[in-house]
Amino acid sequence: MKRRLHENYFALSATRDDRGEEKDGGGALVLVKKSYARHCLPIAPAYPAPPSWFATSKRAKDPPLAIDLKIVKLRPTQLPRGFSSVLAVCVYIAEFSSDKTRQDAAIYQVTFAISAAAKCSSIGIKPLIIVAGDFNGANTSYLCSSLQLHKLSDKSTHKKGRPLDLVFTNAPKCYTTKILEPLGKSDHNVVYCYAEQPDYKSLLPTPSIKLVRSGKIADTVNLLRNTDWTPITASAQLHP
Repeated sequence: MKRRLHENYFALSATRDDRGEEKDGGGALVLVKKSYARHCLPIAPAYPAPPSWFATSKRAKDPPLAIDLKIVKLRPTQLPRGFSSVLAVCVYIAEFSSDKTRQDAAIYQVTFAISAAAKCSSIGIKPLIIVAGDFNGANTSYLCSSLQLHKLSDKSTHKKGRPLDLVFTNAPKCYTTKILEPLGKSDHNVVYCYAEQPDYKSLLPTPSIKLVRSGKIADTVNLLRNTDWTPITASAQLHP
């Protein structure tokens, strides 16, 4: 099974240094099918200092924020128009019991790291961002508003009836979401997101070929000036 996995997928993971072998749960893993993208580039997260409102709180002396984060840049063979690459992000944020202040600070740092990766991944053209993971009930409003992400599902993914496992993207119309039964011994359901191929095709403009039979530069320039470029420019601005 492991051999077959590595033959067909790139596997990139991240686990905190303070996590011992005796601790269960957590960790972040990004699996990329090799037929989807030929190359994967892991991006080291750039964490900022905790926000001022957290640093001045009574909890500032607590242990470091428990975040597992893996950011991977992909260049697939096919992409919706308007995107230059893909940022695949896997996140695990510890529950911190009922300590929402530390969860908010963790969301702040995760948002900063993804934003920094998006800015360095391309110039001028935004990447398609997919963020998935176990957020343990953290408030993700800041993450969504800062990166213009949309949550794909609010359905429960845990036996206690809570939507702990979430998926976000800046191309929400690309994906359909289903909740599947847990895998193996996991107590979390699987959030399955897939793209409908017809949705991609309908966004592409109809190909058009125009010939300049005279071969003269003046005729070519005149044809370009009189061409309606609206279908091309409009499709580049769409969020599929």
